Amino acid sequence: MINDIIIENSICAELGVLLGEFSSEILKCSPRKLFLVDIWPEDKIISGDQNGNNLKEYISGIQLYDYVRSKFMVNPNVEIVKSNSQEFLLKSPNNYFDFVYIDTSHNFDDSLNELEISLQKTKKGGFICGHDYAVNAAKCKNIELCNSFGVREAVNLFCSKYNLKITHLALDGCISFGILNE
Repeated sequence: MINDIIIENSICAELGVLLGEFSSEILKCSPRKLFLVDIWPEDKIISGDQNGNNLKEYISGIQLYDYVRSKFMVNPNVEIVKSNSQEFLLKSPNNYFDFVYIDTSHNFDDSLNELEISLQKTKKGGFICGHDYAVNAAKCKNIELCNSFGVREAVNLFCSKYNLKITHLALDGCISFGILNE
């Protein structure tokens, strides 16, 4: 999906980075600038892979932050930001990003707020994307968990409110979405 929507020299932000696995995929699209934004909390984190499987508990977000910093330190176009996603977006200029990818708390309120702020911060013709919109049962073993997220409801309300459409869907286990900012 991202190969279809990220053009070379784009300005991108990934909100919710964890280990930076998806960040590496974004980098393959040759962005001019990639902001990796996560709170990396001091306490434990539980997360699954892109398909919602292989749940793993990480002892401390600080260790993950250090890992991501060392992983991407050789990339001059990557800026790692330890911040709440909404605070980061609010500090960013309007009409700045070509691509914003949201994969944070997955609750309805945060997801809706991130989408609405991203709309102001993303250029016309840019994309607001995210993870965990729906479940692809052929790949996801944790269907109940993934269906408990508020992302789908937030995305549907956001699209309805601003007369936008989902233009892209990926077929990972926890389906990613793409919305064109028209």
